[in-house]
Amino acid sequence: MVEDCNLTGEIHPEFPYICYHFNSYTKRQYESLCEFHVKLLDKVQQHKMLSDNVANTLIVLREPLAHSGQPEYEAKNISYWKEIVENNPEIRFRSEFRKYLI
Repeated sequence: MVEDCNLTGEIHPEFPYICYHFNSYTKRQYESLCEFHVKLLDKVQQHKMLSDNVANTLIVLREPLAHSGQPEYEAKNISYWKEIVENNPEIRFRSEFRKYLI
């Protein structure tokens, strides 16, 4: 997913559905990625364009956290992942994805 990002201001369609809640390890990795961008933003403040791009990336990364607890967003997110899990035999039987098959 991240390899599909670019600096043109376009957001890859899957970004709003970053699943940060697979398990505790994945959640820690996701939080580390967000913290990395917070620290990076502090370091690049003197470079306007780079600073703007890092800030925008951080906003997109934090979107799932900002919307957690909102029934519409969570329903849309669950629907998105349910379709992926149902159509992907490689992940269908992994424990962190079972919740989407219920």
